[in-house]
Amino acid sequence: MGLLAVFLWSASWSGAGEPLPLNALVAEALRVNPEAQAARARWEAAKERPAQMRSLDDPEVGLMIDMVRYGRFLKEPDERGLEFTQRFPFPGKLSLRGEASEAEARAAGEAYQAKAREIAAKVKEAYWELYFAQRSIELHFKLLDLLHQAERITQVRYATGKGMQSDVLKAQTEITRLHHVHLLELEQMQRSARAMLNALLNRTPDAPLGTPAPPTLQPLPHPSEALQAMAKDRRPEVRAAGEEVARRESERALAEKQYYPDFTLGVSPWRTWTEMGPEGAMERRGYGVRFMMSLPFAFWTKPKYDAGVREAEAMLREAQRMREAMRVETAAMVADLYAKHERARGQAERLERAVIPQAQLTVEATRRSYEVGRVDFLSYLESQKMYVDQEVEHARALMEYGKARAQLERVVGVEF
Repeated sequence: MGLLAVFLWSASWSGAGEPLPLNALVAEALRVNPEAQAARARWEAAKERPAQMRSLDDPEVGLMIDMVRYGRFLKEPDERGLEFTQRFPFPGKLSLRGEASEAEARAAGEAYQAKAREIAAKVKEAYWELYFAQRSIELHFKLLDLLHQAERITQVRYATGKGMQSDVLKAQTEITRLHHVHLLELEQMQRSARAMLNALLNRTPDAPLGTPAPPTLQPLPHPSEALQAMAKDRRPEVRAAGEEVARRESERALAEKQYYPDFTLGVSPWRTWTEMGPEGAMERRGYGVRFMMSLPFAFWTKPKYDAGVREAEAMLREAQRMREAMRVETAAMVADLYAKHERARGQAERLERAVIPQAQLTVEATRRSYEVGRVDFLSYLESQKMYVDQEVEHARALMEYGKARAQLERVVGVEF
């Protein structure tokens, strides 16, 4: 089986076809992924709360009808009237409620951004895993093609009396092992990567996908320390933690405002009838005003508000510590991912520029040496496997490079 035929058969078997654009996959995932949609819905719901929190309570209206006077019933009501009342919180309470809910809405927005970046990073990771799986399958058949070439050489040498039958059997055994053992592992790797990517795209696990392209090796635009500083300001999770602190500060100020009274104002137009004798009753009209004030500083209610202030202060301290912990964790994650990125990039560059070309030369040299009997078959076989192993390691390094870069973009909060 020629190398070109093997590659064509492999592409047909793996479902590969059109190139698989990474940016389009990320955009699609952000549009259709259920988790992203749910996070966006939570954000949109949270944005509607500030207007509710800043609004006054509903006004109330009451009707009063007095049917009794001096212990007897009248033919007509003696007095009737409507009362309109409105409760007014102490100045500043409504604005603090609004500020707290606005901070909560901003935190929900940052949570949505964090979820979007998380999904984008997962799509990229699954993409690079699918690339590695398909590239490994290509290299598998490349090794098979080399082994078929080696088998033909051993048969020619055995037929001319220059080789041994054991060399032919070794080549055939290795071909059989690759077909029935190694290929199954690679197929499972490919199916898993495809299923994960399709799940992120809200598709069925076996939906067809195109062929991933290898990443282009590029250095990071900033050193590790600069990226750590950027992440502390731009990572959505850190920004959400900051908004949580702002929310708790407003809630603490609101808890302190609970010591101040609320007011209720009522207005009641009324009319009444006064008996005048044989001529009938005289109607009188007027307006009444009612003013009421709550007493939160009463000795039997003040402990409740004291506890509310202590609770708000404790929640504020928690939010501040969580923000500090998030910043420390972010710096550590950036440093770790930066090291992984640079290690994978350096390894991929060394393999591509030096190791793989040397391995190719070694295969050609050992093949010629084996044909003339200068090296044994195992040396020739080992040189082929070593060459393909280096190609696999190169694909693995590219995958690790792509995954580390995707995670760095998620943590730092910017695209590189």
